[in-house]
Amino acid sequence: MKNTVIASLGAAMLVAAANAAVIVNQPNDTGAGYTSQDFTDLPAYSGSCFDDFTLSTTTQLGALTVFGVDYNGGTAAANISVVARIFLAPDLNTSAIATVVGTQVGSDLVFDMSSVNLGAGTYWLSAQVVRPFIGGGQWGWNTSSTTNGAHSMYHNPGGGFGVGTSPVSTEELGNGAWGYVYEGIACYVYAAPAPGAAPPANSQPLHRYWNGQVANHFYTTNFAELGAGRDGWVHERVECHVPAVAAAGTVPLYRYFNASLTDHYYTTEWNELGYGRYGFELEGIQCQVFAQPQAVPSLDVAPSGVGTLPPPPPPDLPLTPLPESFRRTVEAPAVGATAPATFRAAGGAGRVTIVVER
Repeated sequence: MKNTVIASLGAAMLVAAANAAVIVNQPNDTGAGYTSQDFTDLPAYSGSCFDDFTLSTTTQLGALTVFGVDYNGGTAAANISVVARIFLAPDLNTSAIATVVGTQVGSDLVFDMSSVNLGAGTYWLSAQVVRPFIGGGQWGWNTSSTTNGAHSMYHNPGGGFGVGTSPVSTEELGNGAWGYVYEGIACYVYAAPAPGAAPPANSQPLHRYWNGQVANHFYTTNFAELGAGRDGWVHERVECHVPAVAAAGTVPLYRYFNASLTDHYYTTEWNELGYGRYGFELEGIQCQVFAQPQAVPSLDVAPSGVGTLPPPPPPDLPLTPLPESFRRTVEAPAVGATAPATFRAAGGAGRVTIVVER
């Protein structure tokens, strides 16, 4: 049986049974990844990473190791099951053509796939732990720096993570792509409601727009600013819901604009730009966000724990000007001061977009 070596994004190793030829060999070298778990107590958050592999001829599979990490209090002792499945598409709503139960060894998932025979073609591999979030934490499938074939995909049919209910590329999920560099979590927002459910009480939507002419994303809670889209701006979706007013546990999300870069910048850190510097002008407080995560799963692997937050009170909060008390605390940069690399566009043509992280 001849085998084709293929690599995609997820950190994993899959070999053929007959001659131990490597089909997938993805190094576990990024220290990042995404939760791949069936949450028995929070089904809206259940989801899986998918990685593709290609066979040039009929092949009996052999050993499979999927590299991962336990986080947010994750423990293998809470596992109800560990499952690997093979699909024709990266979609949990479709039927798997093969399902194998494995075990967790350390932080990795190990499977004997020798019962699986596949013809020539391209397939999608899914691997999940089945465990509750409360008392079990999370397991995440690590990513790899090696990418061949199609990009890895993620599917969260219940929509709990706010990335939609259809399969999406992990490029959309935030470790960095298309020249964007992941810098970390800026803030926290409400978890996405389940499909058909009402948004959280005392919240308001944060709308996301895209303008391909200036290669810039724009976020606002004021739908009247751009409505359904105009002047080159296309309304992509409601990115998330945020607290409607300031309350215990919330912080302001400041909005800046740089006319020379045609770029908006969002931050909860007042000292980054203050009342404006490096060409960025303060436009106001866009909305309130949470300083700490809510007690729900996180999509990307992050070893920090989760906490609980008091519910924020009503009603709507318009875009507000900066309070005078903030203006007096800002020190003007020295003449000729150089902007940090974060605020510079490479070659004068780059674009910097800060995305509100879930």
